[in-house]
Amino acid sequence: MTEYKIHIVFGTVHGNAERSAYAVEEELTEQGYEVEVYEDALDLPLGELSKNDALLVVISTTGEGELPDTIVPLYTKLNETMPSLEDLSYGIIALGDSSYPHFCRAGVLFDDLMQQLQAQVVLPMHKIDAAEHFDAEPEACSWSKLWVEQLVSL
Repeated sequence: MTEYKIHIVFGTVHGNAERSAYAVEEELTEQGYEVEVYEDALDLPLGELSKNDALLVVISTTGEGELPDTIVPLYTKLNETMPSLEDLSYGIIALGDSSYPHFCRAGVLFDDLMQQLQAQVVLPMHKIDAAEHFDAEPEACSWSKLWVEQLVSL
């Protein structure tokens, strides 16, 4: 079993993705994993990530399916520099509301970019629907347990 450091970045508008990111951090830390949440997604040490690192993106969708302002700088940097992330394992927890036409589109955009950068998806993106889960944190924590179990079995 490989020991991973789990890096969590979040894109949030009203704080739901941020709260979910910190709940996941607490859950995975209690399980004994080394976890770090980045308040500023640009603080993610992209040039220093190795096969023993994994990235978890917790992201909500805003407006007409746009990325939240808090994660746009990281997305733009990755999109402009197109670094190869072939050694990086990742997962995405996307928060949205299915009553809107662009349900979880920010997560889809980020997932598409990670695939272009050749990062290795651990589990398919998990979409949390606000119409079903008023509080996204328990759902995010539940999925993150499955994600990390899959990650360490790779």
